[in-house]
Amino acid sequence: MKNPNENCLEGMRCPQCKSFGPFLISADVLLSVSDDGAVLDDFANMEWEDSNDCRCPACDHEGVVSDFRESPS
Repeated sequence: MKNPNENCLEGMRCPQCKSFGPFLISADVLLSVSDDGAVLDDFANMEWEDSNDCRCPACDHEGVVSDFRESPS
């Protein structure tokens, strides 16, 4: 089956259950924080790398983002 992920999850698939996501990824974010709380101004301020933690909610498989990247065929 062709991987349908062509944007934020391009090439990603759970190595255990073969789900195409969504996935829970530990990301670094830049927030605007005031005394009243925090606001994520836009999603451009959110980043993750291949070494960030990643979990598949469908089967609870855990690893890092690079573990979920399929090898090009």
